[in-house]
Amino acid sequence: MTLPEGLSYVPGFLTEAEEREVLAVLAMFELHPYVLHDTPSRRLVRSFGLALVTGAYDAGPAAPVPAELAWLRTAAPR
Repeated sequence: MTLPEGLSYVPGFLTEAEEREVLAVLAMFELHPYVLHDTPSRRLVRSFGLALVTGAYDAGPAAPVPAELAWLRTAAPR
């Protein structure tokens, strides 16, 4: 299987316990339809850091990555 450029798959990156922890944190977030050019999609998303500004063609600030997931960002391979 060929992965897209910039994507890497690391088997065993998360333990099963870490995966359950991440999923429990993500389950707490309210998801909203992704809206592009005033057209909502069926995809539900939650943005961190930057998000598209409704009615504009620009990105604006969004909530930061939750503190409960900060360890995941630093552990991710670069």
